[in-house]
Amino acid sequence: MPKQGNSVESCIIVSWKKAVGETVEAGDIVCEVETDKALIEVESPAAGTLLAHFFAEGDEVPVMTNIAAVGQPGEAVDNLNPNAAAAPEPAAQPTPVADAAPPVEPETAAPVAAPPPANGDRLKISPRAKALAGRKQVAPENLSGSGPGGRIIERDVQAAIEARPAMTPLARTMLGSGEFAAPPRGSGVRGRITKDDLTPAATAAATAAAPPTPGDDIEIIPVKGVRKVIAERMLESLQTTAQLTLNSFADARALQAYRKQLKASDPALGLQAITLNDLILLAVSRTLPQFPDLNALFTGTEIHRYRRVHLGMAVDTPRGLMVPTLRAADTLSLKQLAAEAKRLAAACQSGKIAPD
Repeated sequence: MPKQGNSVESCIIVSWKKAVGETVEAGDIVCEVETDKALIEVESPAAGTLLAHFFAEGDEVPVMTNIAAVGQPGEAVDNLNPNAAAAPEPAAQPTPVADAAPPVEPETAAPVAAPPPANGDRLKISPRAKALAGRKQVAPENLSGSGPGGRIIERDVQAAIEARPAMTPLARTMLGSGEFAAPPRGSGVRGRITKDDLTPAATAAATAAAPPTPGDDIEIIPVKGVRKVIAERMLESLQTTAQLTLNSFADARALQAYRKQLKASDPALGLQAITLNDLILLAVSRTLPQFPDLNALFTGTEIHRYRRVHLGMAVDTPRGLMVPTLRAADTLSLKQLAAEAKRLAAACQSGKIAPD
């Protein structure tokens, strides 16, 4: 995946222009990728046969990551695949025990975790561990030392580096500033954390306590690339420029006639008190499922499409305007919808409505 400037961390593969097994020449367009600014054609750097695609269309791939392989038929390319599982490391060989135990060096001490010193006045860390922590942006104060007296040694820093999730260089730099917090898993390829996954440290603690857990009621659609930039620009326009209000009209004579029929219906049906507001609620609850992008929420990075229709209904009260929610309005009959609307309105006006 070619690098596209200093600010682009990843690109989305839009379409493959060459299939696996197809002959390509140097300079042939292999695929189209999308950044947050443009659509880019990726050329083959060499001639040969396209042996493999390492990612599918729609995948977001970090820059400078292998996305395909060109070579001769039969040539092995597994070692080029970034998705291939890493080979297991060989088991550590036992260290022979000498006749006389030598003095224990700080960097080769046995890996027995020891608690930090009780006084805590000064962080005990070896020079090599301190240098490695600085290069890899690891906070030594968050580590438990396994050296003598709880001293942090190079092995402790290396273990922390291997345990942390993969992330882009820009995300790691931002995280190292101490102003951001990272989730356990990012939105990039194989959980790679990007700058968009980072949250301000001040708000991370508040949101971590009760993260939203989407259920079967919500379809989540990630917003990436050009679409995300368009959304940001639209929001910026909404916040910084004057908006146009468009008024539209509809012929309500059929609605009025239907309400007149309901008022004259058999009292046993319980439909004589149906209001125009009830009929509009019914119409909206039945129409929204046909237009899922309207029955949705935009979070800034995702679109949440709701499979059920939850309607907000304005109610004027002595304490001001309140908007209770008619849950799953699309599953209610007209009679049920009217009864629930009246119940919620009465609860608002009496001040007994629950916060949820």
